[in-house]
Amino acid sequence: MVDWKAYEGQIVDGVFTLGEFLGGSERCGTFATSEGPRSEVIRLHPAEGRNVESQLTLWERISRLSHPNLMHLFRWGRCQLEEQPMIYVVTEKADEVLEHTVRERPLELDEVRQLIEPTLEALTYLHDRGYVHGRVRPSHLFAVAETVKLSSDGIVPLLEAGREPREKSAYDAPEMASGLMTTASDVWSLGWTLIEVLTQQPPGKGSLPEPLPEPFEEIVQHALKADPAERWTVQRIARRLRGEGIEGPASGAGTARRYAIPLVAAAAAVLLGIWVWTRPNSEAQAPDRPAVAATPAPVPVAKQPSTAKSEKPSPMPVNDSASRKSAAKREPAPVQDTPGPAPRQGALPPDVVEQVLPRVSAQAQRSVTGRVRTTVVAEVDNGGNVKSTRLESGRSQYFNRISMEAVRQWKFAPGSTRPRVISFEFTSRGPSVTSVR
Repeated sequence: MVDWKAYEGQIVDGVFTLGEFLGGSERCGTFATSEGPRSEVIRLHPAEGRNVESQLTLWERISRLSHPNLMHLFRWGRCQLEEQPMIYVVTEKADEVLEHTVRERPLELDEVRQLIEPTLEALTYLHDRGYVHGRVRPSHLFAVAETVKLSSDGIVPLLEAGREPREKSAYDAPEMASGLMTTASDVWSLGWTLIEVLTQQPPGKGSLPEPLPEPFEEIVQHALKADPAERWTVQRIARRLRGEGIEGPASGAGTARRYAIPLVAAAAAVLLGIWVWTRPNSEAQAPDRPAVAATPAPVPVAKQPSTAKSEKPSPMPVNDSASRKSAAKREPAPVQDTPGPAPRQGALPPDVVEQVLPRVSAQAQRSVTGRVRTTVVAEVDNGGNVKSTRLESGRSQYFNRISMEAVRQWKFAPGSTRPRVISFEFTSRGPSVTSVR
């Protein structure tokens, strides 16, 4: 076992000072680092027993992936500490780790939704591009500002999954014991993650005392199928979470826990024998929804956001003792949509059929003291539907995210597939559209 803490204070690659040791295992140590303008962490891996060039090349490929719910990789390379050859990767520093929150309390249902939705978007983005995450679990889910993010440094191409040795984990799907890792393996891990955040029960601890609340019970049932081919895809889970194509709920505790007994056996096998938001890089994955035929209209209609869903507040609680003690007792603070002034119609071209304003939480609305501007590029299909979005400019991750979510619901007159560039402005009065070009 590597004594990672002994490396505190040393310098990696002549640039990065190893600050506080944040945690690790035999094959990885994570440190805060004081170098660079961003908040960063650096992860060290012993170079022995792995294909170093292959791993460095893979990190370079992963760094080109761009999704708001994936941690960014900034730098990677070789180093040597006390004659021990290492490789390192520098990534974003999280404000909160889900694992720490779940140790204190189970999440409320609204919090679970706010966690699972961006996680599904990130996994959809990876799976659509031929990657598998391989480490979906609370210790690899983070909050950065107001955004939920999955770790990135362990992502592997689907065709190469299983080639490199990995740490064993109770979250791993049964098929990974034989070296097989697929997108269905991520779904299995997601199922156990859902159980843990709702009940604080980690994998492999026996059957659960009572069914989970819907829709999570049905999602978990289909995520933890022993046969990978029978598991739901992340897209199917996302549809169920949105209430689309709902299947009849399991009736009775006995039916609801069909998976409990085989699950215990599968988890035991895992413990004994296995190891641990379509387009170019900068584009965010569009949500999985049916296309709606656009109908040209002489005057664009500004559609106010529905109040059926509440905007996501901070994805994980602040890590202080007072909030932890009171979190389980208090009800989640209601979050209301704050519609802004009607967009200036004169700034809109005639081919805009339908527009949607970003949904701003009350908390975020109160925080605006000046003007916050974002610009989003929308890729449009021949029918006028937005296929995907990417950020052109914007300094706030929160306002960037809700701007892209809003633009995905815009509609344009059919016939032209040229990209549209939509600019928003946020003030204390609310959001508005400043231009569409």
